[in-house]
Amino acid sequence: IKPLTDAGMTVALILLNPVPTQDNSDNPMIHPRTDLAQAPFHLGAFNLTDRQGYRHYRAVIEFLAHRYSLPDAPHGWVQRFIVGNEVNSHWQWHNMGLVTPEEFMADYAHAVRMTDLAVRRYHPEARAYISLEHHFNIQYEKDGKSMPGVKVLDLMASHAEQGGDFPWTVAFHPYPENLFEPRFWQDKTATLGFDTPRITFKNLEVLPAYLAQEQFLYEGKVREITLSEQGFHTPDGEEGDLVQAAAYAYAYRKVEALKEHITSFILHRHVDHGREGGLRLGLWHRDEKGAHPAVPKTKKPSWQVFHDADTADWEDSFAFALPIIGIEDWSAAWPQEVSP
Repeated sequence: IKPLTDAGMTVALILLNPVPTQDNSDNPMIHPRTDLAQAPFHLGAFNLTDRQGYRHYRAVIEFLAHRYSLPDAPHGWVQRFIVGNEVNSHWQWHNMGLVTPEEFMADYAHAVRMTDLAVRRYHPEARAYISLEHHFNIQYEKDGKSMPGVKVLDLMASHAEQGGDFPWTVAFHPYPENLFEPRFWQDKTATLGFDTPRITFKNLEVLPAYLAQEQFLYEGKVREITLSEQGFHTPDGEEGDLVQAAAYAYAYRKVEALKEHITSFILHRHVDHGREGGLRLGLWHRDEKGAHPAVPKTKKPSWQVFHDADTADWEDSFAFALPIIGIEDWSAAWPQEVSP
């Protein structure tokens, strides 16, 4: 964190709770409803159901908030604390067993509020974020394993109002509808209405529009959005490299047009990873003979696009992407009207 801060980067921490496969009564962090044996990625909800669990969780968060907010930043600087990962798919990433949306959000909203209280004790500008993937009015799994992202937002706003509103914010992952197809501009399930099945980069303007409704405002303002994880697969062949680069270029212009509400766009990932289910999301091709699964080998065209994105050379660097996307100029990236 210190080298990143010294380089001028804004650092966000994602708070995860790794759990064992069998019960451990000595571990106060294990939520009593987490299905330890079947949690797919061995990540559970935070345990705030008893005094011991609450005190341990708050101690960890206050330690982090204090350490990474000291005025002279001897350890670096952190202002963003993302509570869990993609919690609308909670069975996968924030396991609390098989639960209803109402049960899950009563617990999760409490964790977000406790995180907010802990981090703002040390710095008033620090923020707690909820984390969502791209399913908005549909859900990844059924039978108590997930919920639509819109349900998370609605219930979060309701719980926050009941307990006294606080500045919770949103970390969102607008991957394409098919993670192996980087041409998000072809997404069929990303529409310009509050009833959209998914929110991807194609219809990214839907998210700040939805949060601009009265019930979501905090002190009269739309809540901050950070795009904390998303990337674009590289299809096979030279054309695949260019399509991936074009996808990043178009996505960057979409985010730039919404910068009033979206404060960061964190690309996943730097280098293709050999254990990511076949996805090749990196700015670099990996060395398949490397000592670990993400040894960089050669730069992709997306590396140069990423490098030039916020420089005076961006238009020249991005020009190749226009015919690939099928647009004449970058005004196509400007927000369109969203239907309630």
